[in-house]
This record gives sequence, C-alpha cells and structure tokens, in this order.
Amino acid sequence: MYYVEFFSKRDGVPIEEFHREVRQSYSQWQQDHPQDELVLLIGRTWRLGPRPSYICVWKIRDLARIDEWRRDMPGPDVMDRTVQIIEDAGVYEDLGQEQL
Repeated sequence: MYYVEFFSKRDGVPIEEFHREVRQSYSQWQQDHPQDELVLLIGRTWRLGPRPSYICVWKIRDLARIDEWRRDMPGPDVMDRTVQIIEDAGVYEDLGQEQL
C-alpha cells in the first residue's frame, strides 16, 4: 500500500532552506521508522500550475500505519514553518504492477 502526500513551500521561505529541511526530515523519519519505505520524493522543477509543487510516496504495510504515524509525529518543528501540507493526500492499494 502507498501513502502519497502533496506539499508546497511556504511563502517567504528560501528554497535552499526548504530543500534542506525536507530532505533532513524525511531522511530522519525513515531512519527512525524502517518499516516505512520512502519510495519517491520529487518536486516540479518549473512549478507550473497551482500548488502542490512536491510529492512524497511512502510504501506502508496497511491503513493502521497512518494511525500509528499520528501517534509518532513530533510536535511542531522547523518543517511546520517551511512546508505546507496539502490536505488531499491519499492511500493507494498495491496491485503488484507498480512502476516505481
């Protein structure tokens, strides 16, 4: 199963700081939670169209993992200041034919 998260840089945050914080945060999460596999972390280079500009895909074992994430989440941190999470994230079933 895949959890797909859409996010954007908050206005006024330098792009270098945003990239540094995103890479550091997602790397730390994967290190602390090896059961979650970071499959894809990409950004649209030209930023054409409306937000979101970035997409993150995690491979997770099941829907219960989302509830566990909520319990594991740290309090507000630098990511909250630099990243705007878009609410239309989704969970997608693994059908065995992924191209990722």
